[in-house]
Amino acid sequence: VLTGELPVDERDDANAGRSFFSGHVANTVAATVATTRAFQRLGRPGLAWTMFGVGMAGSTMVGISRVGAGSHFPSDVLVGAAIGAGIGILVPALHGSGRRPTVQAVPIVTDNSAYLSLTGVM
Repeated sequence: VLTGELPVDERDDANAGRSFFSGHVANTVAATVATTRAFQRLGRPGLAWTMFGVGMAGSTMVGISRVGAGSHFPSDVLVGAAIGAGIGILVPALHGSGRRPTVQAVPIVTDNSAYLSLTGVM
């Protein structure tokens, strides 16, 4: 898929063979979908839909900028969005236990240092 803004010969170079899905878009969509699911599980549907709208608007802008910069084809952005959505749905589902998320701060002290570890169930 070509954008039409760049001539084919400018897109047809050695780097074109390295085209792959957009990791930037995959990450932003995955974060958006996972955060939306977390707010839904916490019983905050208004906040979930707000997060979804804002996150997807941001993800769209990232995709447009990646194509506009000539870093990706539009198809790379669409595949990145699909992969990100899949990750954003699958990972929380695999971690879901039907319980509310719990987080505990656990101090760890050694002879030379002290740490604070966060543990919990998602």
